[in-house]
Amino acid sequence: MTHLYIYAFLAALVILFPKDALLLPLWVEAQIKLHYVNAKMFWCAWTMHRKLKKDFGALGWPVPPFKFIPIWEREQL
Repeated sequence: MTHLYIYAFLAALVILFPKDALLLPLWVEAQIKLHYVNAKMFWCAWTMHRKLKKDFGALGWPVPPFKFIPIWEREQL
């Protein structure tokens, strides 16, 4: 029975705010893409750090620290 109230509430929101209801799937898609790109960048940066650590260790040089900054925390130019 509570599902009926939830569906009625969602339908009322779509009727009251049709533009926002159309933009919500696009916003969700953009958020998914953002997190996918961020995860891909983290993986690339981590594998590069692993390669640097291996190469620098063989030469006896100090390894630079690894610190990944997510996309949403970076400063815009």
